[in-house]
Amino acid sequence: MNNKVILIAVGACVVLAGLVGWSLLAFFIVRSGILSSHGRTHDASEYVIRFGIITNDSEGNSYVSQETTTIPMKYKNPSFQYGCEISPPDNQPYTCWCVVHFPTPPKMLTGDGFASSLPSTTVQTVKIEERGKSAVSFGFDEGDPLGDQSIDVYINGQLAKTIRFTVVPADDSGNGN
Repeated sequence: MNNKVILIAVGACVVLAGLVGWSLLAFFIVRSGILSSHGRTHDASEYVIRFGIITNDSEGNSYVSQETTTIPMKYKNPSFQYGCEISPPDNQPYTCWCVVHFPTPPKMLTGDGFASSLPSTTVQTVKIEERGKSAVSFGFDEGDPLGDQSIDVYINGQLAKTIRFTVVPADDSGNGN
């Protein structure tokens, strides 16, 4: 909302308050939902979360290009990523992070996306502030475990979704299977 619209709205509220009283005006504003989207924190269930193979578009934005719960371990391919795409209901800021559950601890954690550098069967990513569509992506290092894993996606402090997936050995054909 630009400043002129805000000034007009405030002026109209003052005039209406003089005519009908402040309490009736406040009741109308609350019931009408005029201010409902400003600064509102959405429930985690209102976000759309997709999981699978992550690709970057020509502008460098990450997105899920293939939804799947079977992830090939391609640790020799640094451009290969998998993870979550988060689509909010509007353009309000939100905080997100993930908790990754491994069957066994990875040998190492690399990158600056984890809250700790100590390998464990449960690892949390750093909390990030986002606005609009975003992606949380992961890659593989030598020594990462194969098998059943899961990621808990948190938005604004609420568990939004638990994603269960399986990491399998990649074949040598380069087709991702």
